[in-house]
Amino acid sequence: MTRCHASPPRHAARRPADHDVGHFQREPLRLDPDAPLWVFGYGSIVWKTGFEYEERRVCVARGWRRRFYQGSTDHRGTPDFPGRTVTLEACGDDVRCWGAAYKISPRDAPAVLDLLEIREKQYDQRILVPLHEDASDDAPVIVENALTYVATAHESNLNWLGHAPVDDIAKTIARAVGPSGASYSSHWSPYDRVRVVNADP
Repeated sequence: MTRCHASPPRHAARRPADHDVGHFQREPLRLDPDAPLWVFGYGSIVWKTGFEYEERRVCVARGWRRRFYQGSTDHRGTPDFPGRTVTLEACGDDVRCWGAAYKISPRDAPAVLDLLEIREKQYDQRILVPLHEDASDDAPVIVENALTYVATAHESNLNWLGHAPVDDIAKTIARAVGPSGASYSSHWSPYDRVRVVNADP
């Protein structure tokens, strides 16, 4: 049986709140000026990339799974009624998360990174993950360090919603609307796009 690190819900009294762009103090990302930047998309980036890239490759991140645990008050909901957006949850190495890797030229990398910092401003962690060619056990690594953003239950993440009964999550996704549209758009679109490449969501 696969065991994943379940993410606990935040205490009900903590209502998600919007942050300004500079809320999360991230370590500077030291970019090699001569090397491309790789970005791993597992949610809305798959269907609404929003930046220039040189190459796109369908790929797999091992040890992660998608979960609608992050509250959204800036895109898919409001502070009064947060939507739910997808994040990654750490699991055993036998779990696979399909997505897409985007190769960004050294010239475009600083601008793309600035864009992502704004787009993913409510996600509290920026991490690097290796990406594999497919879901097989012997699949080669195609990208050693791909940048991606994840939300966690850390107390600094005021928008964390965490686990809830499936029916409750579905109701939130169905009802929430924010500046970027309905929450259900961020639910169905990435799954539809992943299925297009015959990948397991």
